[in-house]
Amino acid sequence: MLPRTFDPAELASAMAALANRAVGETRVRHRDEFDFSVESLEWLEELIWEYDTGLNEWDSSADTDLMGTLWGAYIGEVIRRHSRAKWVLSHNTPALQLGGFTVFPTNKVRKRLTEGPEHNLINFCGLFIELSGRGE
Repeated sequence: MLPRTFDPAELASAMAALANRAVGETRVRHRDEFDFSVESLEWLEELIWEYDTGLNEWDSSADTDLMGTLWGAYIGEVIRRHSRAKWVLSHNTPALQLGGFTVFPTNKVRKRLTEGPEHNLINFCGLFIELSGRGE
């Protein structure tokens, strides 16, 4: 789904498409709708908590990887829409860059899924948006 060659516009478009896919799949499978607001991250944390506690299940590390990619694109788009961050490719991984800071939203979501709530997505996004000086 990601472009084979690095073109910033194609990367941004691919990440937006993945984020929209996450929103669409959530609307089908869950009751919540995601609108790319900072507040929607609370719903995402709740959704992940449901998986953590077994209320919802996934079958494999492939599911974790897919969810990391889709929801990483989503939180990346939340950050991008509420800051001056831009999508870049860093170490062959989609990342957001703002000034001297680079963050990896897909990696962060995978850590949240596998290592737990200490990798809180609300705090992660909020900090980066705050660093941009352009939070809501």
